[in-house]
Amino acid sequence: MKVATESLCELYRRKEYDKINIGKSPNGALFYLSPKQLQAIRYMDNPEVDFVGYGGSARSGKTLLECFVAIFDCLSYDGVAWFLARKELTRLKASVMITMFKLLEYYGVEYDKDFKFDGQENKIKFKNGSSIKFIDSRYLPTDPLYTRYGGHEYTRGGIDESNESEELAIITLKSRTGWAKNTHYGINACVIETFNPDKGHINRRYWKPYKDGVESTDKKFVPALPSDNPDPAIDDWIKSVIKTGDKIQIERLVKGNFDYEDDNTVMIPYDAILGMFGFEYAERGQKYISADIATSGADLFVVGVWDGLQLLDVTVRPKCEADEILNIIKDLADKYEVPYRNIVFDGDGVGGYLRGFLRRSYKFNNGSSPIIAKKKQSTGYLMKKSFVAPDHANLKTQCAYKLADLASNGEIGITLTNTIRKYQDRIQSELQQLKRDKVDNDNKLYIISKEKMKENLAHSPDFLDMMIMRMVFELEY
Repeated sequence: MKVATESLCELYRRKEYDKINIGKSPNGALFYLSPKQLQAIRYMDNPEVDFVGYGGSARSGKTLLECFVAIFDCLSYDGVAWFLARKELTRLKASVMITMFKLLEYYGVEYDKDFKFDGQENKIKFKNGSSIKFIDSRYLPTDPLYTRYGGHEYTRGGIDESNESEELAIITLKSRTGWAKNTHYGINACVIETFNPDKGHINRRYWKPYKDGVESTDKKFVPALPSDNPDPAIDDWIKSVIKTGDKIQIERLVKGNFDYEDDNTVMIPYDAILGMFGFEYAERGQKYISADIATSGADLFVVGVWDGLQLLDVTVRPKCEADEILNIIKDLADKYEVPYRNIVFDGDGVGGYLRGFLRRSYKFNNGSSPIIAKKKQSTGYLMKKSFVAPDHANLKTQCAYKLADLASNGEIGITLTNTIRKYQDRIQSELQQLKRDKVDNDNKLYIISKEKMKENLAHSPDFLDMMIMRMVFELEY
């Protein structure tokens, strides 16, 4: 390793980050960490901080920042173990790894002499025993609790584009940091997450607390824009994006606007989705159970227990045998005193066999005709009922619009049990996939297909289906 780089490592150990140059401009002048990047690193040094969120737009120095800290942790201290994760390992290699190797070359860290890359382990191994491991953070139906990270020990790490990863993956990876080397060197066991504006967990975990001025001591957000990038070539990129005229891209990638609206077909506003969690004042009344059935494959078996419009808790199984499904539903009915007439289950596919055992329960067939509602009409002093023809494509669509109506009006609450907290990010993502379809059709109302939802989510919308089915009891039939 070059003497100049050893001098930079000494500055790094003394935490004089502002004196370390990070690149050269086209005219050869050195440029340094931006004030926003320095702020993020200072947060990472704070022993009270567990998570640091950085970004909010493209070209704000996100990848360089995470690579910089990983490299200098490893070069400055012996035996440090870093991880860098992203939902898809191939995309991590195609982006972060390229920046990593460019930085190593820039600082004069030589391949073979100072480090090697192990392609089988996807790990950069330094001569001093330090390492940077590249890992995927995608959800696997066969590993819903991310147990594959068990046994790993890291000093600290980073999640690239963390909005793509589920919150449980991030929390699990954080639990693997903070081993003996941290205490020895005084390195804080922190995870840095970088991302662009998104409506998922990063909005709830970082943007909203920051915007509302209620950040917790263990989680800090540093909003950064392209204008914060010290690279002098960034101005040309900003101009090129603005020139496209794409308003959504400009709001997200240039302005870093987390409150952008990108889809007018969304049926439940994002703030209304967030407001459901922890809301305990929904109308109570009769107890209900709604069950989305899955016996195998990638789908989850999800059962929700309701008190009126309050979702009390969920039972989730990655895979269930048929008799186990029936026993779970019956046990929950006994525990919460739910009459069988207030149980609804997915009657399509594998759920159809339950009909013989739950004769008094509602067998929900997604594609069946909508329920014809009874509507009271006033004529002078008299009241009469008339039947109103539904304008929904099918029963599932009718119940989906009912769910959207009640949720948008703040009438549905979700109790934050341990299980619901565990799946909160996934539930929110699925609720965001409730979207209108065929909006130009003047005769019928539609929602996007389950296949399209699966494509967008990369998994089945099992929680959403469970909530949609519950709405059959709210229809006036």
